[in-house]
Amino acid sequence: MPLAPRYALSWNEITGRPDPSWLTVDAAREVYEAPVGPALVVVDGSAPLAKQAVRAAWRIRFTPDGLVRVSWMDEHGSVLRQSYFETVEGRLFRTRITDRSYPNNDQRWLMYEAQTRRTLDFHPDGAIFIEVHRNGGLDVERGITTGEESAWYLDRPAFGEWVALLNPGYGLPADDPSLDPRLVQAWGSAPVGDVPTPRTPQAGPRP
Repeated sequence: MPLAPRYALSWNEITGRPDPSWLTVDAAREVYEAPVGPALVVVDGSAPLAKQAVRAAWRIRFTPDGLVRVSWMDEHGSVLRQSYFETVEGRLFRTRITDRSYPNNDQRWLMYEAQTRRTLDFHPDGAIFIEVHRNGGLDVERGITTGEESAWYLDRPAFGEWVALLNPGYGLPADDPSLDPRLVQAWGSAPVGDVPTPRTPQAGPRP
């Protein structure tokens, strides 16, 4: 299924509506390509609701300082995964992935209500620092592994070419256990495109 992006300067994830309104494609392109401009939010518009709202499976937020945050949601709007990128020498470097799991899959949960939060911090030397919070942060587990840092870079996409950013497993091994089946399902709704094959990280010492 082809992507159906909508564009806004801001998007309310609770109401599903833009603030103040949806941008035209031409206006969004102008914001995205401007040397200095406001933030731009790209939202999955494949499931429109009433009053200009959408039930989004994903969203991408670009900020004027070169940061990018990609979020994937379940059918109720609970945020399952977020990937963070920063601009390094004109390319995007994926610095962090945060996964959340909730008490059940039957309703919408806010991020702070997650039972488990797993964060992977990626460093240019190939180190991956892992931190898992359970029981509201009362139980914390930390670890470290390594990977191929070149797999964590991504060319900044041309306007409208959002496919690689929307791969929730970009730069991770194909059998990574953190890939929630619902993430795979959401990703499967988008055209795969030409996405580099990541290398499998090797286990490293725990701190």
